[in-house]
This record gives sequence, structure tokens and C-alpha cells, in this order.
Amino acid sequence: GLDSDIGPERASTQPVLLSTDGLPPANGADCLMQVGGDLPEDLDGWARVLFLFDSEGVEAARSRWRALARTEGVQPVYWRETDNGRFEKAA
Repeated sequence: GLDSDIGPERASTQPVLLSTDGLPPANGADCLMQVGGDLPEDLDGWARVLFLFDSEGVEAARSRWRALARTEGVQPVYWRETDNGRFEKAA
């Protein structure tokens, strides 16, 4: 991941750490923000996961949602964009 490019001694002190491997980063963060693509299969170690996707990723997101909804200890929450560009929690 990108965290290895800056060296482990600097990665552990970064407040926001970009990575491409989906593993809990060296800075001890417990929140993953995935932009595009799909979530890592193993979400252990993450307290919160944000999965951002566009209209092309809707089917993958729906599939992931169904799997997460069946996972013990996981509470999926969906926010949708309104017509005026704001986001609201979907029921």
C-alpha cells in the first residue's frame, strides 16, 4: 500500500493514511473509507467502514449490502443523495 512508500516510521504518525491494500494501516486507524471498487473481504479490525460508490457501482454495493446485513455484529446503514445534493439516511 501507499503507507509503505512513506516508511513505517512516518506511516504510524499520519492522521490520514492512503493505502491500496485495505489492511488496517500502520497509524492505528479504525475507520476505512473505500472509494470505488469493492470492500476487502476481511473487515476485522475496522470499527467503521464507509463505502462510497457512483452509479456504476450500485450493483456491487447492493451485493455487498446483502452480505453485510447477514453478518453478525455488523449494522449496515445507507445514506442516499437527494435531488438537491444533500444526503439523508435511508430507511
